[in-house]
Amino acid sequence: MFSTGSLSFFPKSPLKPSKPHKLLKLQPSICNLYVKNSMDVPPTASATNAGFKNLMESFTVEVQKADNRPLNVPLIASFTIASSRLDKVENVVIGIELKNGCVGWGEAPILPFVAAEDQPTAMAKAKEACEMLMTCSFMTLGSALGEIGDVLPGNQFASIPIVSPAEAAALASKYQKQGFKTLKVKVGKNLKADIEVLQVKRAALS
Repeated sequence: MFSTGSLSFFPKSPLKPSKPHKLLKLQPSICNLYVKNSMDVPPTASATNAGFKNLMESFTVEVQKADNRPLNVPLIASFTIASSRLDKVENVVIGIELKNGCVGWGEAPILPFVAAEDQPTAMAKAKEACEMLMTCSFMTLGSALGEIGDVLPGNQFASIPIVSPAEAAALASKYQKQGFKTLKVKVGKNLKADIEVLQVKRAALS
């Protein structure tokens, strides 16, 4: 329901243009994403994962304020999907302020005809998460996200996009091994192909 990656923190006070600013160099212990030579190959996925893991363990947060509010906005143009047509969004936004002055905003998109929750349900869970953050003391980023995960467990199903029958079967088997008991399959482009995908998926899970 909520995406932790959508929260971005920035200083409350703007930088004063009258003073020159030095470029900041990331330390390897925080983010191991740069290479020694600019001509080297880009960082691998494992290096990126290691850098994020270090960040989860080394970056600490202390929440001073956390609140949520509805976001009801009409669309400039209607947005049509397979099951409905959208003329407005009724989402939820969360604002978090740390004691060091950083502020972050995150948005939870609400599609009650696609997902399980509607705006009132999302508002209630967002409020619960905000109240939890206000009661927690100084903690690492990883601990904070773990606490949020307990309040917002997310969906209990995995989605399979419109892919070939072989790819669908492989994904179904993979998600079953990961513990998912419900799979959501995207269909609608070709009836014959959709039926074949469903057949191979069922065979892969039997």
